[in-house]
Formats: sequence, structure tokens, C-alpha cells
Amino acid sequence: MAPAAQQVLEAAKAGDDAKVDALQKELNETDRMAQRRKLVSNYYDEVAKLLTPDQKKPFEVWRKLQDSGVPANLLSDPKALKAALTTVKLSEDQKKQIDAAFLKHETQTKALKAEDAAAKRAADQALATAVAGQLKPSQKVLLTEAERQKRRRSRGG
Repeated sequence: MAPAAQQVLEAAKAGDDAKVDALQKELNETDRMAQRRKLVSNYYDEVAKLLTPDQKKPFEVWRKLQDSGVPANLLSDPKALKAALTTVKLSEDQKKQIDAAFLKHETQTKALKAEDAAAKRAADQALATAVAGQLKPSQKVLLTEAERQKRRRSRGG
């Protein structure tokens, strides 16, 4: 792990959200990261131009989620997201809000027909948005690190 990334992880473990934010901002402003972000942003802007009005709103929600700090593989998989959240210490208020979001998601998706994939994606995005909105920067870093460790173990390394 790069020294800067290690500093972010250490700040996250200490629960120092201000330091996590500052370090992440500093990392994102490096030439390489800034160039990457600009390229990705330009690409997404070009994609958005091709979308119909009905497609633009879900695309923008998805785009915002990509920048949320929550690992991308969890954003579209509610079961994996719920399991991953057990690796992060949540306050009682966060638990209450997140449990309510999962309950709402479960209620919404039970009412959907199997072939209604667009509505299922919208419900998954709403859940991911609600959960991401409850997490502190340090918790997002720890969630990302837990996912990184999980992938490493599954690859046998």
C-alpha cells in the first residue's frame, strides 16, 4: 500500500474524519489522479449527451454513487452491502437509519415483478444512496479496506 493510502487508512482506523477528508483531497489533487478524474468526468459527460431524458436521471444517480467512497461492487448488491457493513462500527443512529433503508428496499423489491429490472436497479440505487449518506469518511475507507482484504483472501494472497 502506498504511504499516502496507508496514512488515510490509519486516520480512518483512528476515526479522524477530518484527516481522512484532507488526505483524500490531497491524494485526489495529485497530477495523476486529477488527470484520471478529468478523463473519467469527460467520458461520463459524453455518455450523458447520448442518453434520453429517461435515462439521464438514473445515470446521474449512478455517477454520484461512483464518487461516494463506497466500493463499487457493493453499490449494486444489497446482500453484499449488508454483509460488508458488519465490518464497520456504526453508531446506534446510523444502524437505525441503515436498517430502515434496508427494510424499505426489501418492501419495494418484494412488490416488483421479476422482469422489472429497471425498477430493481432504481431500488438498489436508492438503498446504496441512503447507506452511503449515513457513512462517515472514515467508515467508507474501512469498508473499502475490508473489501480489499476480502478480495485478497479469495485470490489466495
